[in-house]
Amino acid sequence: MCSLSHFGLLSAFLQF
Repeated sequence: MCSLSHFGLLSAFLQF
């Protein structure tokens, strides 16, 4: 579950 939170942050950074 925690992995999802981390993935979201990474995805946002990648989009930026």
